[in-house]
Amino acid sequence: MKKVLFLLVAVAFVIGSCHKGEEKKINKRFEIIRNHKWKLVSQTINGVDQPISDCEAGNYWVFKADEYGYEANVTCGDTQVVVVDSTNNNGTDTTKGAGSAHKASATPTQIDFTWSITGDQRYCYIKDFGVPGNNIDWFFVYMDDTKFDVTGNYEVNGTDYAYHKYFVAE
Repeated sequence: MKKVLFLLVAVAFVIGSCHKGEEKKINKRFEIIRNHKWKLVSQTINGVDQPISDCEAGNYWVFKADEYGYEANVTCGDTQVVVVDSTNNNGTDTTKGAGSAHKASATPTQIDFTWSITGDQRYCYIKDFGVPGNNIDWFFVYMDDTKFDVTGNYEVNGTDYAYHKYFVAE
């Protein structure tokens, strides 16, 4: 009888230890997501790989501690500006060429949002992404200190789409 009781206590301890280790890992998601800039590296929609456009390639996501966040757009739109070279010395310096132009980085534009993670840390809710009412719900498939992937769904004109996004820490 004592052996059976001892065995039951040992099994309960092992099961309890495994559960606590998993819970501890999940509870870190709120902290992990705040500690990095996150870059989208790949995505699928309805199971089909979707290329990251040149416009999205340099973007990164930031999740602040006060549950404010933004996606910074560093490669598209007005974030790249053409700067006329003014060091041409009135045309007498031929090393740069009179009036030559080059691209210079400007301050990234950003898409603002608020965010929260559920108590069980399995979902991230992104609210008012760029415009009021544009809400995104992410389910964490996997997360560690340097990467995470999420799934979600959205609807456009009555058609449902399922996506899977993969992020890495910058």
